[in-house]
Amino acid sequence: MRPPSDEGYRLALPRDAVDATAFVDEVRTRHRVLVGLASQLTTGPDASWPERAEVEEQVEGLEQVLRTWRGTP
Repeated sequence: MRPPSDEGYRLALPRDAVDATAFVDEVRTRHRVLVGLASQLTTGPDASWPERAEVEEQVEGLEQVLRTWRGTP
C-alpha cells in the first residue's frame, strides 16, 4: 500500500527507545541535580548544593549513561 503523496512514512518510537534521546534525557536529569555546584566557582558553599553522596550517585549515573552509547555520536 502506498502512502498518500503528501504524508510519507513516520516511525513513531518512545523517547527512551532511541539511544540519542535517552542519552540526552539522562544527562539533562543529572544536570538538574548537579547545577547547584556551578555556583562554587563564584559564590562558595550554598544551600542549593547537593550532598556528597548525591553527587557521587549522579557521577556514577553519568558514567553508566556514557557506557550505553554505541558508535559515533
